[in-house]
Amino acid sequence: MKLLFSFLAFLITSSSFGQWNFSSPGRVKVTLVRFFCTKETSDDIFDGDGKKDEVFFSFMYTVAGINGNTKLSSKTITGVFGDATGSFSSRTSAGSATDILGNNRGGIKTDDVVSCNVPILDVTIGVGDVVSLVPSIWEWDNNNFNVQTSFEESIMSAFPQMNTKIVEHVRYCFPTVDDQSCFRRNGTGYLGLPECSGILQSVSNRPGNRPIGMSTNGGYVPIVISMGAELLEKVAGMQFSNIGMRGHTDVGNIPVVFNEEGLGNTRDHGNYGMYLKVEFIKSTPPPPPTQSPKMTKQPVGTKTLNQTNLNAATSITGKWTGTYGSGESATPSFYSFQLNADGSIQLLNESGNVIASGTYSFTNNVLTANYKYTSGSEFSLSGTLQNNTLSGTWGSYKSVSGGGRWVTNKN
Repeated sequence: MKLLFSFLAFLITSSSFGQWNFSSPGRVKVTLVRFFCTKETSDDIFDGDGKKDEVFFSFMYTVAGINGNTKLSSKTITGVFGDATGSFSSRTSAGSATDILGNNRGGIKTDDVVSCNVPILDVTIGVGDVVSLVPSIWEWDNNNFNVQTSFEESIMSAFPQMNTKIVEHVRYCFPTVDDQSCFRRNGTGYLGLPECSGILQSVSNRPGNRPIGMSTNGGYVPIVISMGAELLEKVAGMQFSNIGMRGHTDVGNIPVVFNEEGLGNTRDHGNYGMYLKVEFIKSTPPPPPTQSPKMTKQPVGTKTLNQTNLNAATSITGKWTGTYGSGESATPSFYSFQLNADGSIQLLNESGNVIASGTYSFTNNVLTANYKYTSGSEFSLSGTLQNNTLSGTWGSYKSVSGGGRWVTNKN
């Protein structure tokens, strides 16, 4: 009989530690570095699915805006780890189980620790965005994935409700090596994630892919881990005391364990854990000059700004100059770019030198652009043309918002 181990680790990225800070967009990376078994699940005594336990992972995740709106939901699924002999050659060999001849062919058993370093997610967040990760480890029993699919759909359908609540939850969190309680909580109840007990009844005390962490009646309570952007950065540099595990965590590794015996489920008795490595890379702010002197008066200041209905095909091309800022501000830093007829954009410094380049499109008075600096830093913008003014928002990488605002006039 096989069981599914699943926990919810929600890495919530606002933009501050203790309070909101609207200047910390960045890149979030989470990696499953290793998992371990402290007690095997109750299994097929004939090992028809392979020696001992076989597991695979499903990672659901969602990104929400600062107001709790859901911007993205997706998932990543790994291959199977365990016995990779014979007809199971497509698996990744893992575990120390041996065949009757004593050969170590794989299959996960009690006290096994498996290093894997599997990337879970790699997403870019805007200012105040929230990213939530739902990792699961499944004990494989057969190729019927209906329960898994229904389980994932049930949880992911609750993301919008959860996102409206979790943003407020992560405002204040001050973790210590010995206390992770500020970013660990159950996903049911207040956050509104389902137990999925109805879905799991079909594999409760029956063969099938199922969750480790189930109670004997088929119920399941997820664990939630919540973080803001600077908290992510802090955790990435911390070491944590293990929770019911052997040894000590590496830097940036969060330990999570599910113990069915601890839940009173001695029938299925699957006890597994995993380590998640968290990384947060702050975005490089848009460079225009290292210092931001006051704008010198240019002809743009003396031009008549009541011109309307610029011809999109011809008048959008040319040099645009103004300012940009972070958050809701469009000041005080110098901002200038050249829009060329071939669809290219060049970012200019105050001396008129090109410091970044990319491409743009202009449709229905809406400008969108993406450009890169020679350092590799990438930014995007979106803006609207009104009279002789282009203004809008900018963000990191492919996001056209989340960094701040900008306003320009045509020279």
